[in-house]
Amino acid sequence: MTKTHEDPSGIMKQLFDGEILEVRVLDPGYENHASQVWDVNTSCGNYIVRTCKLNNTTENEFWYGCRILFGIIPSRSESMMITNDMLRRTSLIPVPKVYDKRFIDGRIYLIVEKLEGSAVNSFLSASQNVLKELGRGIASIHKQKFAYIGQPDKTVQYPIEQFHTQLLIEIENVLERFYGDHPDFQDLWVSLKPELLALPDPEYSTLVMIDIDPTQFLGNRNHLTGLVDTEAYAIAPRELDLIGLEYILDEQSSLLVKEGYEEIAPLPDLERCRSVYRFLYRLMEVQGKVDLDTWMDHPIYF
Repeated sequence: MTKTHEDPSGIMKQLFDGEILEVRVLDPGYENHASQVWDVNTSCGNYIVRTCKLNNTTENEFWYGCRILFGIIPSRSESMMITNDMLRRTSLIPVPKVYDKRFIDGRIYLIVEKLEGSAVNSFLSASQNVLKELGRGIASIHKQKFAYIGQPDKTVQYPIEQFHTQLLIEIENVLERFYGDHPDFQDLWVSLKPELLALPDPEYSTLVMIDIDPTQFLGNRNHLTGLVDTEAYAIAPRELDLIGLEYILDEQSSLLVKEGYEEIAPLPDLERCRSVYRFLYRLMEVQGKVDLDTWMDHPIYF
């Protein structure tokens, strides 16, 4: 066995019947990620093993917001089985199968299909085909339409007509809990609250990656080969996916993503909801602690 990662507890031996040939840690390259992930080569084949390193009390800005608004609890990693099955129904981007789950020493471990490709570090230098595939892939996922907000596993769900009311509650809770000493956030909320109250109900909800980022995908020079980090998928308005995409693209790449998306479905109008949804994502630190003015003034691409 090649020991690129020590496994003193023998977890992998408990997960697989075959001989363990190699265990390799997969590091996403950023802090505060929810999962520990290993690439495990056995005599029976190659697999990915995942477990959540967070617990039910994790209450940073991102996971607190996810829990209040969508019922996402990262330690319930077994829900990935349902999420991935739902994604696989329509996604043009490959989504791995979750083969099995095991409960060992108080933690749930998932045995997941290994897909080809390397982690995508940025979409800004991606090929035209990759960017169009990204647009088509997200639009294909958005083909699934629901009338509720919540979790793919339905442990939490409420009518879509209540989304903006719940969003108001979440924003005020997050502001009080994490931004009490940030008057710039408080002042901006005073001007944005009437905008939120005036928003119409979303037309429908769909599968949305709340923490959308290039590192959630696998690819090669010409293709996206996997959508692999799905812990923060929620049933939510599709507009949120597109708001999040604006922060990981530039003008040129967004045009190609838009072209791919519109091959599958028309883009929604983001004008009325953009400021409120952007504020939500900054409160949740979806892309970290970006200066508030810089975040809100980010270029509009969709």
